[in-house]
Amino acid sequence: MVSNPPYIPDAAVLEPEVAQHDPHHALFGGPDGMTVISAVVGLAGRWLRPGGLFAVEHDDTTSSSTVDLVSSTKLFVDVQARKDLAGRPRFVTAMRWGHLPLAGENGAIDPRQRRCRAKR
Repeated sequence: MVSNPPYIPDAAVLEPEVAQHDPHHALFGGPDGMTVISAVVGLAGRWLRPGGLFAVEHDDTTSSSTVDLVSSTKLFVDVQARKDLAGRPRFVTAMRWGHLPLAGENGAIDPRQRRCRAKR
């Protein structure tokens, strides 16, 4: 699950090219920029199966807060802050914690037995 939610703190001053062209609701994520991120983290915890991967973009001032939020759910492991191409902390990745069924266990399908039926 990958999310690029509104994450800019409400009081942030934007560059004119951003402020004049992007919708306000697509940019601002509450007083600290974490309102929508918090909701997305909750949804990821409910929607992802064990082993599912999660990535969320955040403001470069809220990297630690985002790591703490994802970690505090106790639903994710390997929670890591990542940097963008400019070297700024920009997104967090994690894996949904839980038991991964072995092939054949509890109805799990052995990947070697799956068939691809691509149209030709």
